Amino acid sequence: MKSKSFWWKVSFYFVMAFIVVYLGIFLFQNSTSVAPPGTTAAKVTLGHVSNKAYQGFFWRVPFCSHAVLVNTKQQMNKYESQSIKTRDLQTIGLNCTVIYQINSGKVPEIVRNIEPERIDTIVLFPRIASALQETIGKNDVFLLITQQEMVREATKYILADLLSADGYITVKDVLFSNPKFSPQFEKAVEDKMAAGQLLEVTRIQTLKVEEEAKQILALAEADLKVLKQKNQMLTNPLIVKYEATKILQKWKGDIPSTLVISGNGASLPIIPVQGSVKP
Repeated sequence: MKSKSFWWKVSFYFVMAFIVVYLGIFLFQNSTSVAPPGTTAAKVTLGHVSNKAYQGFFWRVPFCSHAVLVNTKQQMNKYESQSIKTRDLQTIGLNCTVIYQINSGKVPEIVRNIEPERIDTIVLFPRIASALQETIGKNDVFLLITQQEMVREATKYILADLLSADGYITVKDVLFSNPKFSPQFEKAVEDKMAAGQLLEVTRIQTLKVEEEAKQILALAEADLKVLKQKNQMLTNPLIVKYEATKILQKWKGDIPSTLVISGNGASLPIIPVQGSVKP
């Protein structure tokens, strides 16, 4: 009997210990929470959201409170605008990629005011639309084509300013892709490009003609310089005397067939006579 009573007591204590341990674990699990890395939690107790944001391990009231986790890692989302009316009455569609991060310190307020999983559609996208309307809608469409980097930086700045009103989201960067223009505008761009190419061809041809004219002018100036030099040689008395001396040195006493009568190059024929005239 004593042996049976002993084992009964052992079994009873074992069961009680198991129940206590199980209840302890159960209570521990329902009174603690853990926010994994990259997330921030807001504690909700009987419908009341705490003012403190929690990260990592934290305590909560068992069976009366629960944790709402919000992703506070850097995220990327795409916004597609179908039609933005520009100042010059053009229509443009644009894909906009926004890199952003939810402010961990604002998590309790976010949980209290909006659904965290819809923060992009409720907070982010409407303000992207407003920023694009400021940068693209109030300017000519050619600004996006010729100054896209400037438009992108302005959109990022304006979006950050709009989001700073509640501080739920911090903008890291804004990227544009796949702009879609109306068929009429695309044709106008093609025509303008064709006109620009024609203008460039005309400019090149004009430069070519100007260069050829400069070369011809340079050759003419060189020829004129040579003629001037020759004229100076012919009018220089020393050169004339030198050339005359060379002619006399080569003369063998023959009578010339012509006779120069003036300095202008005019000449008269000389009637030949019999014999030779010696000097």
